[in-house]
Order: sequence, then structure tokens, then C-alpha cells
Amino acid sequence: MKKIVLSVLLLLVAGAVAAGESLTVRLVRARQGKSDGPSPGLEDVAPALERNLAYGNFRVVASATLPLPADGSQRRIGAYDVVCSGPQDDLAIEVTAGGRPVIRTRVVLRDGKPLIVGGLGSAEGGRMMFVFESVAGRSRR
Repeated sequence: MKKIVLSVLLLLVAGAVAAGESLTVRLVRARQGKSDGPSPGLEDVAPALERNLAYGNFRVVASATLPLPADGSQRRIGAYDVVCSGPQDDLAIEVTAGGRPVIRTRVVLRDGKPLIVGGLGSAEGGRMMFVFESVAGRSRR
């Protein structure tokens, strides 16, 4: 009986370790044209951005790191207010600009698999998007 209880506890601990410990949120501006390589802070997702979006230049405008599960507190990221709540397998995301909701969704995040949401217009040109990523054991500021 003790071996069974110990085995179950080890599985629970292993599952908890495998889940993301933090959520990185990066606000990215995408523009037409060539870049001289990935923007600092985008090295890990630049190939996916370039492969899937019709832009050639991506720059991080602002970023934040939140604990998981997300506690629903509001974070200012660039010109947007971002509220995330819940665990990574049922994460609610709401982004507002000037008090108006511009993104509202519920997602399942997988460790190391970034989620790109957006396509919002930008006064400076191009499009704004958010990159959400669950990260186990490291943080990005």
C-alpha cells in the first residue's frame, strides 16, 4: 500500500513539474520588409512568425511574465491592458485598448508551443500581435 501511495505521489509531482510555471506575454509589431535577423526576445518564435505571417519584420514592443495558474490581475503591456486567468489548460485571455475589449478568448497552452493572437492595427504602421507562451522553469522579462 505504501508503494502505491508513493508511486501516485511521484506521478503527481512529475505532472506538476511538467506543467508551465510561468506565462510570457510578448507584444510584437509586424511590418512589411526585410529584417536583419530576429528581434531580441523573438529568437525562439521568429521562424514560426516568418513562416506563417505575411510580414518580414517583427519587433518586441513590450513583454511581461505572469505566474501560472494566472491570477486574473491586470497587466499593462504596451498600450494594452491584458488579463489572464486560470491554468494553462483552460486559460482565459482578455486584451483591452482604451477600455474596449479587442481580444477575448479561452485557450489551451502547451509548454514551449507559442500562441500568436492579434492582427490589431497600429498607428505606427504594420500589425500588433501577442505571443503567449507557457514556460517551464525559466522566465523572460
